[in-house]
Amino acid sequence: MREVIRSFFITVLLGYFTVVSAQLPPEIMADKYLIEAEQLHAKKDYVGAFKVIEKILALQKEHNLTLPDEFHFKYARVALSADSIKIAFESVNKYLSATGREGEFYKEALALLIEAEGTQVSAEETCAGKPVGSSCWMALADRPECYVWNPYLQKDETVTWSGKCSGSVAQGEGTLTWDYDGGARQYNPDTEKYDIPERDVSKGTGVLQKGKKHGQWIERDAYYWVHEGPYKDGKKHGQWVSRHPHGDVEEGPYKDDKKHGQWVERDAYGNVEEDSYVGGKKHGQWIKRSWSGAVMKGSYEDGKLHGEVYGEVELCESKYTSLKVAVRGKYVNGKKQGYWQNDNDYYEYGYGGDADSGHYGEDGLRQGPWTVRHAGCFSPESSGRNSTLSTTSKGDYIDGKMDGTWLFFQKPDDLYKGHKGKCESSIYHQGKELESKEVNMKICRQAGW
Repeated sequence: MREVIRSFFITVLLGYFTVVSAQLPPEIMADKYLIEAEQLHAKKDYVGAFKVIEKILALQKEHNLTLPDEFHFKYARVALSADSIKIAFESVNKYLSATGREGEFYKEALALLIEAEGTQVSAEETCAGKPVGSSCWMALADRPECYVWNPYLQKDETVTWSGKCSGSVAQGEGTLTWDYDGGARQYNPDTEKYDIPERDVSKGTGVLQKGKKHGQWIERDAYYWVHEGPYKDGKKHGQWVSRHPHGDVEEGPYKDDKKHGQWVERDAYGNVEEDSYVGGKKHGQWIKRSWSGAVMKGSYEDGKLHGEVYGEVELCESKYTSLKVAVRGKYVNGKKQGYWQNDNDYYEYGYGGDADSGHYGEDGLRQGPWTVRHAGCFSPESSGRNSTLSTTSKGDYIDGKMDGTWLFFQKPDDLYKGHKGKCESSIYHQGKELESKEVNMKICRQAGW
């Protein structure tokens, strides 16, 4: 019985206060709603605050109210938070036009206007008609009125966003999916040609702030790499790490979307490379350590190899066999100069290859006599022999091209048991082989082998 009585009185009181509120003058009701909207906005209930503001507008229309200037500023603030950008623009402009520089919220209104402008994209800034490589605003494929920032436009590229839009830009948390022409071609059985563009797809999950990546992101590219790190205003900024399913890892810092600082790369075989970057270019010492313990060192200046290169390089890529040779040479502004001992291009890009010795001219091209020793990488477990520099070639270079007579010597027992070795003579002209034949082993012996 008490519960029934209590419910009765609560209902009566609610009805009483509702009647009292309804009896308040519309001007006071408008002030009350404005305070209520501000309270909801402070609690980040932006949708609720926007709905209460609409009640004020209904009162204005019904009773022909004259609303105070501050209403337009507060309405703009609520509208912007609720992603009603057009209303925010109209309201803040009304406030600034009415109050000028003397308005109570003058500076706050200007800041609000700047923020609202940041959610708008002009036609000149969009990717429409821009060439590949441009930085521009790209329209979403499924919502063409909404844009995201594209730092590097790809060929025939499209993008989708799983999150919301604010004004004309994507905003908040979600997943970006980029789809573009990867450059390769697929076989078309109808035309019997490779004429179907192969599409590459990359995805990233994180937060967009005014259409640009901001904060921590996880991205997966078309080549199965997973990249994790922070963005700042659409640019990579801070420590990043990239991992490949095969076991390769690359990590280091970015600054304003460019590698800056110490970077380390590790591959699945156990090889490690350390480089220093300044403004996106390699600068300073680099070190490469192979799985077998071979260490190479050198330096970069402004993105170009410069100075002495020295150490050891591993010629065999398998962990089951090892063949290390000493390397020494010099770079000048990215070009090899002077005499090089056991030159091996693979130390720049990886590990393995031949050991070539000879001179480079000032133009960075091979000149004069060269000796090329080819690695024979054997696994003792399977072949019963150790790795060795098994075959040798000798001849001349002219302006970086093989020229004249070259001799090729293959040691006895090199490939399989019982092999007696072989000596070949080849004639080259400007890098093209004109003639090749097997000759008597005495010719190779006379050459010093």
